[in-house]
Amino acid sequence: MMVGAVGVLIGSIVSYRSTAMSAAMGTGILYFVMLQLVRQIPVGDSFIGRMVLDMGVPLVLPILIIWGALKLAAYVVTRD
Repeated sequence: MMVGAVGVLIGSIVSYRSTAMSAAMGTGILYFVMLQLVRQIPVGDSFIGRMVLDMGVPLVLPILIIWGALKLAAYVVTRD
């Protein structure tokens, strides 16, 4: 759903469909790569730190990205 929301945002900004699809796919791949890199941050034996990195970031970050992408897409479409 997050990649779809980012695709809507990019599609509302870019005039060509193939460019928008490529950019949305690249953004989705980059997100999952960065998510795996964040898990490599050493937090020691902290249970709370590990839970935030393993469960908090993957659950909260997509919601924020979806909300921001749809708000920005609505702004781009409705501006004069």
